[in-house]
Amino acid sequence: MGLVGIEPALCTLNILINCCCHLGEINAGFCVFGIMLRRGLKANSVTLRTFVKGMCKEGKVLSAVQLLDKMTEEKVEVKVLTYGILINGLCEIRETGLAIELHRKMVQRTCESNVLTYSMIIDSLGKDGLMNEALDFFSDMIHEGVTPDVIVYSCLIHGLCNSGRLKEAVRLFDEMVGQGISANVVTYNSLIYGFCQLDLWKEATRIFDKMVGQGISPDVITFMILIDCLCKRGMVGEARMVFDMMIRIGKKPNEFTYNLLIYGLCLTGSLDGAAELFKSMEHRGLEQDVTGYSTLINGYCKGRAIDEAMCLFQEMHEKGLKPTTVTYNTLIGELCQAGRVKTAKGLFNEMQTCGLSPDLHSYSILLNGLCKNGQLEEAMDVFRSIKSAGLEANIEVFSTLIDGMCRVGKIAAAKDQFDEILKKGMVPDVVTYNIMINGLCRNEMLPEASKLLLRMEEEGCFPDAISFNIII
Repeated sequence: MGLVGIEPALCTLNILINCCCHLGEINAGFCVFGIMLRRGLKANSVTLRTFVKGMCKEGKVLSAVQLLDKMTEEKVEVKVLTYGILINGLCEIRETGLAIELHRKMVQRTCESNVLTYSMIIDSLGKDGLMNEALDFFSDMIHEGVTPDVIVYSCLIHGLCNSGRLKEAVRLFDEMVGQGISANVVTYNSLIYGFCQLDLWKEATRIFDKMVGQGISPDVITFMILIDCLCKRGMVGEARMVFDMMIRIGKKPNEFTYNLLIYGLCLTGSLDGAAELFKSMEHRGLEQDVTGYSTLINGYCKGRAIDEAMCLFQEMHEKGLKPTTVTYNTLIGELCQAGRVKTAKGLFNEMQTCGLSPDLHSYSILLNGLCKNGQLEEAMDVFRSIKSAGLEANIEVFSTLIDGMCRVGKIAAAKDQFDEILKKGMVPDVVTYNIMINGLCRNEMLPEASKLLLRMEEEGCFPDAISFNIII
């Protein structure tokens, strides 16, 4: 344009800034903004909105707030839509306090407010677990003459149900319906979830039936909530019926739905059914993910079917799936239980080779396996490596090591380790005391065992039935 003597207008430069922002080139957009200022053109509300939208998209929300404040000082008009974009951005990064402050400024500067900005903030407060503040903001909304819609009510109901405040959620639901606002599937899902969380299955099914009676079709989330609730209650047969109903009415289960039901089947020991369901995922065009594999591996381990678990683990590797620390911990624990400590140690080393850092639980599991299989020297090596890994041994780890020492008759070393706990300022629990007392008794050191029992009581750690059975 400049080559043919045509001066770009503000509108043209705004379009160019918009193109830069859409391409994620915010800096290029500001270069255009510099050209705009050098030509004596003044930014307007469109310029500001374009930058705010682009910056929020790139995650530069706080910088967008600073830009808005600066342009406001320069008397650039800020439209409610721009405030809304920025409030939404702040809510997404959990800067709810700043979003509320910006909303207050918006009302002061424009004398306008709308249901959309209120719903954003109410939803954000609910996600932060600040339900009292959300309800107060809702009251402010009513006071300002803004009529709540189904989205606002759904946000509040969802937050209340998540916080276990089901009675208040039901009251709000009734209030909403009483005002002629029809509930949607999101509203019903929140209520169903709330009842399920409190194990009120009959009430959950009543809400489900009411939703269907209102002509609202349940979605995948609805079925997932019901299946999850039923599986946790051990009602896997009923969960399978809900799953089959879901398919029958044309709702396609996703990976999460399958994993929930697989978890329920594993929980009740129905490993064949879980494996069959897992395999059927591929036939339905779904990815068998890490969660599904880990769930089934855990099920096999609990069912003492370690070979099947290891086959699945190998299959994960073949598919290029990366097991989690939890997956490794589960397998290492079960291998140790089965006396296959060498394989367990191999997995522990493999975990680190694959870029996963063993957590304290990983060390504790392997340590326990080595101690129970009489491999104390290797257990000591693992114990020493805990510190070098930047972790701090807890009372469970010390108890495991003391137990290992007692098992192989190294009672003096066990006593030293017990004293080390006290030197570190840690408080032995009833399990630690029982292990030490049992070790002393096994080594025919009954007077010392009796003294330790008395000391245990003096330290405020009360003996349990196991403590007295050991002494007897």
